[in-house]
Amino acid sequence: MALFELHKKFGTETAVDRVDLVVPRGAFFGLVGPNGDGKRRRCAWPSGCSGLDAGGAQILGVDVWQHPAQAKSMVGVLPDGLSIPELTGRELLTYLVSR
Repeated sequence: MALFELHKKFGTETAVDRVDLVVPRGAFFGLVGPNGDGKRRRCAWPSGCSGLDAGGAQILGVDVWQHPAQAKSMVGVLPDGLSIPELTGRELLTYLVSR
């Protein structure tokens, strides 16, 4: 996944200013932080679910905004608080990938 030159303003306030990020193929990537610091919004940008003012995102070379369905089919999100307590992390990932 590659994010490049991401920019977002809310009114006159700049929330994100030219952010770049590359996650290598096959890597796991996670965001950790306190509630309310924008983790969910940051995860929505590369999937094309939340608007940006500028910048772009690619997943395995596929442009997220030009080909959103194809790009989204290549990633997964494991949200905190997912209520499947009888499965280990490995079992959950195996279950989700096999669906």
